[in-house]
Amino acid sequence: MLSDSEVIFIKPILYIDAFDASHKSVFKIYWQGNQSFGNILRIYKNQTNEMVYEQNQATMQLSHILPENTLTNGVLYNASVATIDIDGNASEYSDPILFYCFTTPTFVFDNVEENQIIKNSSYQVHMSYEQLEGELLQSWEIGLYDNSLNLIQTSSVSYTDNISYTITDLEDDQSYYLKAECVTLNGLKVDTGYIRIYVDYKQPAVYSILVLQNVNDGGYIKIKSNIRAVGAKSKKDVEYIDNEYVDLRDNTVFIDDDFSLNDDFIINLLGYNLIPNTLIMQLSDGINFINLYYKKGIYDANDNVEKTFIELNIPIGNTSYICFSNYIDNPLDTDILDIWLTKKNGLYSVYLYNKGE
Repeated sequence: MLSDSEVIFIKPILYIDAFDASHKSVFKIYWQGNQSFGNILRIYKNQTNEMVYEQNQATMQLSHILPENTLTNGVLYNASVATIDIDGNASEYSDPILFYCFTTPTFVFDNVEENQIIKNSSYQVHMSYEQLEGELLQSWEIGLYDNSLNLIQTSSVSYTDNISYTITDLEDDQSYYLKAECVTLNGLKVDTGYIRIYVDYKQPAVYSILVLQNVNDGGYIKIKSNIRAVGAKSKKDVEYIDNEYVDLRDNTVFIDDDFSLNDDFIINLLGYNLIPNTLIMQLSDGINFINLYYKKGIYDANDNVEKTFIELNIPIGNTSYICFSNYIDNPLDTDILDIWLTKKNGLYSVYLYNKGE
């Protein structure tokens, strides 16, 4: 039987990842013995076994704080720790652990900077990684955050050397934050911090028919489709031009697919050889009608130059209001016109763009 003065100690366990010696670091201790009131940390150069640090710290925390610039980057060390109880009794030293000190890597966005304006609904970000002592990159992750720093999109953890990710579904007139994190082969963790970006575009980009996301932890790939097939009817048989465009010069197409005028939406039309001053699209909930007209006219009496634009007629109660797009030079009959109609927070906008032949 043990006397009251005899104490059973259990060997502690020491934890530390690679770190930059120019910064303060914290060694974590796992200990199941008597209450710890201090600890002694010893650090040796692993190649020569020369002791370079030994310090007794009085603390009830199961950790040891190593001051900055105590060690040297690019060197392999080993360390062990012993805990001390209230009476000054020391436990056995832990088994030695190996760790490196490395200069903090340069891990930055190549094509994003603070307060940058993104002029599209999607944007592919690229990053570069460099490390002075040649420490290899193990994994990385890029996240998109809303204005309240809530994560809304992520690349998931990736293990490739090509550090790039396409952020999608960016809304016009909104601000977001980007943050990227990486882990080196020996566990050194680095992040970019939150970088604020603003979104301001005229036309949302159809960034991809399919978006693939690698779900590393689950071992599968998530596929997101941005295209949904809808049914349509026409007054008479539809004629196609080059298997790409529908000839509507003497026809009308009707689409009824649970579309609501009360919801926010974005509608994109592509066409060419449109007939001036005609109705090109009508939206209806059975009671109200939103009309989209393709028009040409003189918008500046001083210049007396005819331009092309889109007129949007929107009902409000017993009346309506008219919204005009931007004005462009009159297109050729072979020019593809790109028309965007947007409703956001109850407000409509329309934009016209000439894509050329």
